[in-house]
Order: sequence, then C-alpha cells, then structure tokens
Amino acid sequence: MARDTSLPVTWTEKIVTDSAPTMLAGLGAVGLSFLLSRIAHDATLPTVLSVALMVAGLMLAGTSIIIRYRQTRWDELESRLVTGATMALGGLAALIGYRAMNEEWDTARLVLSLLVTIALVGGFIVMLPQGWRRAIVSLLIIFHFGGILTAVTSEQTSNGAYSWVSAQIRTRIYRPYLELIYQTNPYHFYSPDPGPPFLLWFYIEYEDGTVQKLEIPRRDDFKTRLEYQRRLGLTDRATTSDLSAPTEEMGRLRKDAAFSYQPPLHPHPTLNAASQFSPA
Repeated sequence: MARDTSLPVTWTEKIVTDSAPTMLAGLGAVGLSFLLSRIAHDATLPTVLSVALMVAGLMLAGTSIIIRYRQTRWDELESRLVTGATMALGGLAALIGYRAMNEEWDTARLVLSLLVTIALVGGFIVMLPQGWRRAIVSLLIIFHFGGILTAVTSEQTSNGAYSWVSAQIRTRIYRPYLELIYQTNPYHFYSPDPGPPFLLWFYIEYEDGTVQKLEIPRRDDFKTRLEYQRRLGLTDRATTSDLSAPTEEMGRLRKDAAFSYQPPLHPHPTLNAASQFSPA
C-alpha cells in the first residue's frame, strides 16, 4: 500500500528507508571501537566493549548497504553512484574495524580485509551499466567454478595419474584463491578412497635408561572430533617434506631449542640434516 506523501515522515520510517543515519551510526560505533582498542592495552572490559562496538558498527553498516541497495534505480547513473559510495563507506567501516582488531586475531582480521575488498569491488561493479555488471558477475562465477574444477581434477588418482593441465592451472592461477576459500586438501580428502591417516610415534630413550613414548594424535586426548581431525591434518603436513637442508641459521635455532630441554634432545648421529628437518 502506498504511503500518503502529505504525512510527515516519522523517525522510525526514516531509519528503515534512509541509509545515511544507519551508516553514520555504524561508522561512529567502529570509530569508538578503534579508540577503545588504542587505550585498552589488553584490559578485559575495554576489549569486550571494543569488540561489541565493532560488531554492532559492522552490522549497522551492512544494514545501511542493504537499505540503499533496495532503493537503487539501476537505470540512473546518479542512483548507482550513491549506492557505490554507500558500499565504499561500508568498506571504510570494515577497514577501521581491521585497524582496531588485535593483531593476534589473524582470522578475524582476514575476514575484515575480505569485507573491505568485497565492498570496494562491489561498489565499483554497481556503478557500471547493466551490460558490464552482468559480464563481470558472469566472469566471477565462471572463475569460481573453474577453481572447483581444478581442485577436483588436479589430484592424483589411485594409479598415480593426474591432469597435468589442471595441476598447472591450479598452481599458477588458482592457488591463492583456493587457499583463501579453503578448497584445498579438505575439499577432496574423503573422496575417493583417501586411505588411512598418519600418526606420529615418538620413542625417546635417555642416557639413564628411562624411556618416553608419545603418540600424536590420540583420540582420547580430544573432547570433540573436530579437534582430533585438525590434529590429523597436522600429522599429514609433518609427513610432507621437500628434503631441503636447513640453513645455518635454522639449524642453529633448532639446536638451541633442542638443548633447552632437560635432558637435552640430540640429533641423530648418522642421519643427514635434511632427513631430520621439515620446513612444514
């Protein structure tokens, strides 16, 4: 039902129909989050408040983009420019959140950096004419499914055969993208016939005759299956090595770390350095 334009606009109607107040509130929230992060110094309460403001600010910025997107008149350049500018401001909110985030929270910072990229690229796309928008979105979809195709077809089969073309495309073009969206080993690990997982066994015998045995991972040591599966991924990486010898600096650091234990851990007397070293 159409609204009577002679009636005054209430503040609730303005909030749900005008993207500007919502975006300003979102930018203000992430701005306060940034200021709190600079004075918090790992204090619990300011950190919690900073994160809460950041989440609220990003949600407000996203809501503002949704409001503006629904109001876009796609046949008018001026309307598309305003929508693109709104998305750019959403990217600015994510960028401020990125700067406010603790550097040790690398996964959250990665998500925010992706939001910045998506907002900027999306803002550029919405400002283009319809034909260009359709062409670019179609190419992005083709690129994504092309990455899935290379992830599936570049792996070796049970007889050792694989597609050389897919392997080259995956390595030279798609590798950063596939690692970003995690369509790597876990994407095709369970099909077909992945084989048994690796376990690490340690048998340490000290000079006084005492023995220590370790098995990694042990299912009983983990409360959830997810934790156990991630440790299995660690053992899979540990069994992969390019057989490259460590540099002099790496060797020194490894030796210092080994001798920091009591009793110290000595390298094997007969095996070469490359056999006792894995950069992974």
